[in-house]
Amino acid sequence: MNYFFSPEDFDNYPPVGMFTLPHILFAIFCFLMVGLLIFLSRKMSEKKLNKITKIFAFIFLFLELIKIGYNFYYKYFGINSWLPLNFCSIFIYSLFISGFAKNPLKKLGDAFLVGAGIVSGTAFLIFPTTSLMLHPLWHYLSLYSMFFHSSMLYFGLMYAIKKIFIPSIKNYKFYFAYSFSFCLIAILVNQMYKSNLMFLQAPYNLPIEIVNKLYDFSHFLYTLLILFVYVSIYFIVYFVYLIILKYKRNHYQSKRSFNKIILK
Repeated sequence: MNYFFSPEDFDNYPPVGMFTLPHILFAIFCFLMVGLLIFLSRKMSEKKLNKITKIFAFIFLFLELIKIGYNFYYKYFGINSWLPLNFCSIFIYSLFISGFAKNPLKKLGDAFLVGAGIVSGTAFLIFPTTSLMLHPLWHYLSLYSMFFHSSMLYFGLMYAIKKIFIPSIKNYKFYFAYSFSFCLIAILVNQMYKSNLMFLQAPYNLPIEIVNKLYDFSHFLYTLLILFVYVSIYFIVYFVYLIILKYKRNHYQSKRSFNKIILK
């Protein structure tokens, strides 16, 4: 229990770290669980998925409030510590919008779940730059972060598989308007309170040296790069979606040609 809600103390409560054996095993476990849940959910109806979306929206709201309470308890009053305005935090708002809103507002939440959830969820499980770099494995924030980002991956994949949101060029406008709006709010708050929401002001535990060098060269160019990444990761999902469509189309045509030959 001491570990579960322990303060940031590297000497007495050493963090998991990145690419350590516990992190790698935990990440593999999370990926396997997401894969299993996707398989078990393959016949789930859109109506049931919407119901689960609503439930998880309140679950994550509750878990986020515990996180805020933890930070206040240990007097971590900096905005970065408690304000849910990091890029992945948009996932919580998206669950509420996707679960309760109607189109076209609903499409904003759907767009983030598919356009950012898949990539961001995967990226964090591989590169846990925040909680696992600060806390032990069995700490509340470590477990919450891995569960949170695994859920991002799950809901993103489910909304794509069920074709609730198609990551097309036409639908990009929903993702861009939604994600860019949050980025602008984060930039404004960062300027007002000297914070680093969404890591738009400075890199944080980022294991990509070229990005760190860009920040040293120009803070402004660094911010532009991170902003560009946030509004463009949608296209990673888009291109993967195109590859899958092409494969399915070729597979269907090959099967159809084979059946014609057999029937001759």
